[in-house]
Amino acid sequence: MSDDQDQSRITVRLSPESLRKVNVLINEGRYKNISEFIRESIDSHLEELSNSGPSQKMTLRLPRNEIISIEEIVGKGMAVDNEDFIRSAVRDYIRAKIKEIEKDEIDRVVRNE
Repeated sequence: MSDDQDQSRITVRLSPESLRKVNVLINEGRYKNISEFIRESIDSHLEELSNSGPSQKMTLRLPRNEIISIEEIVGKGMAVDNEDFIRSAVRDYIRAKIKEIEKDEIDRVVRNE
């Protein structure tokens, strides 16, 4: 049985600008063709929508210069990959903020007593 028999065919209309962006990704070799791009995009979006449980996936947009910095850090072996570095950085930031909030709360309670 071929892959085509296991799949449904649909029609998608894209704006000229969206199509241009998709074609750039294809020309860069990130996708074989537009069908692969659309399948992966749909699968990724469905996974994001169904995310539940103790951890959830989030989308993060960073300026290009920040991505370059992260890639340099990963290239130096200071992180496994970009996602690993970002997870660690966010986790460290949140922990620091929680400690700061807890300290402020303790200081507030002490001043009121």
